Amino acid sequence: MITFTSRGLVPLFILSAWPAPSFLLYAQQDSASWKPTTLPFEEALQSLAEHGENPDDTDLGLATELLESWRKKPLNINDPDHPDLQDFLLLDPVRLEALRHYIRSQGPLISLYELQVVPGFDTELIRRISPFIQLRPDLDRFTISLRDQFLSSQHQWLIRLSRNLEPLTGSGTAAGTGFTGSPLALLVRFRHFYENRMSIGFLGEKDPGETFFRKDNKAGFDHYSFHAGIRQVGRILEELVVGDYTVSLGQGLLMHAGMGGRKGALVTGIRKPDRVFKPYTAAGEFNYFRGLCALLKPKPPFQLAVFYSNRQKDANTGSASMQGLGVITGFLESGYHRSPAELEDEKRVNEQMAGGSVRHRWRSGHLAINLVSSRYDKFFKKKESAYTAFSFSGHKLTQASLDWGIKFRHFNWFSETAFSSPAGIAIVSGLQTSLDKRLDLALLYRRYDKKYHSFNANAFGEFADPVNEEGFYAGLQFAPASRWKINAYWDFWVRPWYSYQADGPSAGNEQLVRVQYAVRYKMDSYLQLRFRSGEENGMEPSVLTPLLERRQAQIRIHLNLFHGKGLETRSRIEFNRNKLAGAKASTGFLAFQDLLYQPVQSVFSGTARFCFFSTRDYDSRIYAYENDLLYNYSVPAFSGKGLRLYLNQRWALSKQLVLEGRWACTFKFKSRLKDPDSYENEGNKNMTLKFQCRWQFGI
Repeated sequence: MITFTSRGLVPLFILSAWPAPSFLLYAQQDSASWKPTTLPFEEALQSLAEHGENPDDTDLGLATELLESWRKKPLNINDPDHPDLQDFLLLDPVRLEALRHYIRSQGPLISLYELQVVPGFDTELIRRISPFIQLRPDLDRFTISLRDQFLSSQHQWLIRLSRNLEPLTGSGTAAGTGFTGSPLALLVRFRHFYENRMSIGFLGEKDPGETFFRKDNKAGFDHYSFHAGIRQVGRILEELVVGDYTVSLGQGLLMHAGMGGRKGALVTGIRKPDRVFKPYTAAGEFNYFRGLCALLKPKPPFQLAVFYSNRQKDANTGSASMQGLGVITGFLESGYHRSPAELEDEKRVNEQMAGGSVRHRWRSGHLAINLVSSRYDKFFKKKESAYTAFSFSGHKLTQASLDWGIKFRHFNWFSETAFSSPAGIAIVSGLQTSLDKRLDLALLYRRYDKKYHSFNANAFGEFADPVNEEGFYAGLQFAPASRWKINAYWDFWVRPWYSYQADGPSAGNEQLVRVQYAVRYKMDSYLQLRFRSGEENGMEPSVLTPLLERRQAQIRIHLNLFHGKGLETRSRIEFNRNKLAGAKASTGFLAFQDLLYQPVQSVFSGTARFCFFSTRDYDSRIYAYENDLLYNYSVPAFSGKGLRLYLNQRWALSKQLVLEGRWACTFKFKSRLKDPDSYENEGNKNMTLKFQCRWQFGI
């Protein structure tokens, strides 16, 4: 029997990452061209997973398609008022505003090389965005009719099949609960779109274990989604979406879709993007609205946004009734409807939501008033406990907020103050600035009252919901030399009232430092240190027992090597330590080696990973982003001891037809530490196959 230890694996891991002779040569030009793996989403997705949020609801497929559209028809950045600039995720708000200020004060750019004199723009950033931008006016923006947009649109069909080849055992699995459907997962999606101005599409999805065209899903898929949206229609109508869509207001105290404005390696990216409405094209079954939304400009500089949504949501139900209505204790976000218990909670509550925003814009800022009203046909009442004493109770919820932003030279101030019935208040206020071409700074203060209520909030904070939290954040990005970059943040928070696993007021802090060294076309490496400290209950919580401190420490070493002709290797070693005062420390180790082969002109490309992980228990789990099929994302949490391997292959048979396949397998070694709730029992293997076909035409 072969055994693996972290001590024996480290030398092998380091040797496998040693650069090949081609490392000494400059990469060919095609290696610098755009490929899907260059999208800056990996760190954001991993940060979401580490903070307990579901990355599946992030609509990254739309962002990927936008970049592909701009690669074919570059975005004109010489127009500082171009509405698509707010969707250009490769530029953060500080650099975007610096670009706008430069163009307005110095005139249009003459050459892309002129970007080097814009504050915050270095050669690496210019290289990254250059495939998607141009300096010529986009005449189609003003001349193309709605009919011509429809006739010139692109069409895309996508079919994805996946299957777990191993029978899962244990609680919460098919064998334990008697799922009536097949283990096959199926997704079908169609989109008819023109750049970032028109989108019509529908989606059908079936999860593993759900029935298909029988029993509970006689109409076929368990989940359907549809949307039809247009932008920049005329002087008054700026945007209109019918069907499924997302809403983003202010800094997320009421609601916000997307990944921006959270803690992560992009330490100065604390501000939320400004686009209010987007068609919903993701496969998640929870974080979207269904109905109608419109963005109007009745009289510049005023902007009016209105929306109405009416849909059913999954929820846990209670046995009692209040005010003549049934009782629900909480929403369910997984979207799984496989077992009798899950089917019983399916679409148990009707949610009607209406709201909007009135915004006054001027060149250096904006001021907006936002209002949202929600009504449910069930009475919402959480299970009674100390930390839920101030939670929302009722079937009606009204929220309002005032948000503003001011931009002056290299300073970007923003703030939002929100109110919820009956008496909750939440405040978030931040500053982003570029103090020097090499130095960026971000500061943010938040205070969320324990009585504040919001079901759709997505605000900056340590915890998922903006409630019962007060804190201060400082982020710094410094480039001391052309190849070096240092990112760091410090965050401190307090919770004045009881919270989950903390029977009393608690406090905590977190620090992150990342030192990055990169050589253009050759390598990209970084060392990251992350420390977190918080307070929670002990092993035997009691009102007479003080809270105990839990300390976490993470060390990560990451190395990317570019060998030319589309060949790249990625190597990582990560250590994790988690300790609750008075208890034994839980430690974890993870190492992986990636191989990526993605030549631009080749019909074949692929990625592969070999990963070893060893953690004492789930407390010392380690998250690692995985390359997956296009528009599909995976950030698993590794606990226990084992191996993880996967292989992705992509065949571009033509410009219209692309086939993709994925094989992934996890081997869990036997251990004395058992986790009865684990889907992947120790000593077993879990193997998954995926296949995806993408057919696009009209391009």
